Amino acid sequence: MAITPFPKKVRVTGQRVAFPPICPHCLQPATDTTAINSKRTVMGYFDAYSRREYSTVRVPFCAQFLRKLQIAKRVWTGAALLSVVCILAFVTTEVGAVLFLFLLVAGPAWIPVWFLRPEKYIQLLPTTGEFVEVGVVNEQYAKVLASLNGATVVGWYD
Repeated sequence: MAITPFPKKVRVTGQRVAFPPICPHCLQPATDTTAINSKRTVMGYFDAYSRREYSTVRVPFCAQFLRKLQIAKRVWTGAALLSVVCILAFVTTEVGAVLFLFLLVAGPAWIPVWFLRPEKYIQLLPTTGEFVEVGVVNEQYAKVLASLNGATVVGWYD
């Protein structure tokens, strides 16, 4: 049996989801929101391209989690800029050395952003139009979210 990405799904009828004022990461009171994007879904194929759409919702998180996420994103941005400066400085050298330098500087800076991404705790799933599904890691948060929206909590494969 495969490991499920989220233990529970909350299926909300309609197109609006109200999120409780608690953090999906630690269940502490949430003070601010961050954007969560759904996966891109193919909406149609045309002659030369395919059209993809995704949805975005703002989910409340606690101040401590958002502060850590903001610091991680700033470190990543700084490392990426430093890498670009290094690449421009060493543009006349061997390409392999420049790539190694970029990976050496920017690679480790990406690790905190990867571990602190909000999508690890709650995710907006691709929707069909008649309902919205939200994948949730914490079962207690899923129950609160479902009761707030008059929705149901279902298993991952339901």
